[in-house]
Amino acid sequence: MNKTKKDSNVKSPSSAKLTSDANTVQSKPKRLDYYDNEIKRLAEKIEILKDNLASATDDKQKAAIKKDLLKTKSTYKVKVESRTYFNPILVKDANNVNFIEKQMRQIVKLNRNIERIKVKIDVTKGNTDDDIDDKQKKINKSKLAALNARYDFETDSRRDVVKQIVEIQQPFKHDKSNVLEVRNLRMYFPLQKSFFGRTTLNLKAVDNVSFDLKRGTTLGVVGESGCGKTTLGRTILRLYDVTGGKVYFKGTDLDKLSKKEMREMRPKIQMIFQDPYSSLSPRMSVGEIIGEAVKEHNLVPKDQYKDYIFRIMKECGLQTHYYSRYPHEFSGGQRQRICIARSIALNPDLIVCDEPVSALDVSIQAQVINLLKDLQAQKHLTYIFISHDLSVVKHISDNIAVMYVGDMVEYGTEKQIFDNPMHPYTKALLSAVPVPDPTVHMKRIILEGDIPSPANPPKGCKFHTRCSECMPICKKVTPKYIEYEPGHFVACHKYSQTEGIKVVEKKSKTSKTK
Repeated sequence: MNKTKKDSNVKSPSSAKLTSDANTVQSKPKRLDYYDNEIKRLAEKIEILKDNLASATDDKQKAAIKKDLLKTKSTYKVKVESRTYFNPILVKDANNVNFIEKQMRQIVKLNRNIERIKVKIDVTKGNTDDDIDDKQKKINKSKLAALNARYDFETDSRRDVVKQIVEIQQPFKHDKSNVLEVRNLRMYFPLQKSFFGRTTLNLKAVDNVSFDLKRGTTLGVVGESGCGKTTLGRTILRLYDVTGGKVYFKGTDLDKLSKKEMREMRPKIQMIFQDPYSSLSPRMSVGEIIGEAVKEHNLVPKDQYKDYIFRIMKECGLQTHYYSRYPHEFSGGQRQRICIARSIALNPDLIVCDEPVSALDVSIQAQVINLLKDLQAQKHLTYIFISHDLSVVKHISDNIAVMYVGDMVEYGTEKQIFDNPMHPYTKALLSAVPVPDPTVHMKRIILEGDIPSPANPPKGCKFHTRCSECMPICKKVTPKYIEYEPGHFVACHKYSQTEGIKVVEKKSKTSKTK
């Protein structure tokens, strides 16, 4: 059979493409007209149902009209919200319109799910309040708890999709003095899936983290175990597939790189692992461990290879005759020097140090820290230093980030964090640092309770369950991450949620003019 060719001038609505003008998109007005017509039709239907409800006399008829009115109002809200999301796309972004349209469709689905869950919650609450037996009340309460959990998950999902739309429409401006720029980084691990394969529960290991890291400086990341420090470092290195947000290394978006391009980028971003015993292969000699990646990336010619490895070993405090020895022949401090030499051998610009001294004695810790500082001065390296020990972090870091259950609750310079801590969690961590003076009596702040689960974090501020300064608003509203002084960011309701550094600067300018 001969296949008939379709007319090339005829296009389906779903195959709308960008025109030559970057600010106009085909078939968009039709979609907006559709929403306007639907909103008008639903508004008229709501008015008719209200009149019918007022004139109805039969109880069954009233119940049916009420049910229909509730559904119509729910659909009306979905259409209105979808219309408001579609409006700015016409003006702001035409190049990424396909991606945004896909996200818009997802938002519409989420809005419908949220409205349906709201209706079910209202019905279940009404059934629970009725005079029924205790057994049925328990069933309704369990249903209500499940519905509330589902509602929270859907609203969080919608928030993440909206963030993606906002991120893609905000142009990124790279600062050449920064080696690393992180914007709204999120790393979620799926825990539960539905029968159809849709994720119903996530573990939010890293949630909306942003910071800049200048060349030749050190960022210390502190927090309790399980707060997301190591996951943050691994996500930056793209050892995990990022859930959301952006990581820019020297202005390059790492998420957009192919496997081949990322492989070429790997030598510039290295990691020193926590355990020197398990991070070294027992079947390879020291020379092979340090030089394996050097050979793989062809950094030096073959005739200069051995001399290059000897030079790296000397820089890291290792004798050249260790070249043919194996890891089991060395102490913990010497093994960690081998790990440092392995990362330094590739001439990186950024090194993520994941608790590199936590498994070492105090005297050896000082040697390794001093080695890292010397190498930084010689090679102009940039570090992300993850640690539990605040005294070590103070010694090596230029800036410090405090993390709690995946969130960055405070960020500032070393002096700002230690001299003027603002967040209650930071104050509690600093109160645990021992002072080598028997005459000084520290007021220890004891945190009661355990860290909440990242899979089911509390509403509002995640720290409110353990905070001694908790207020009613902390239990309901998530605090904003605001800059209160130059370079000092805090997320806490104790401080103004509307006035940041910009407002303070304006006030100072007006006072000067007066």
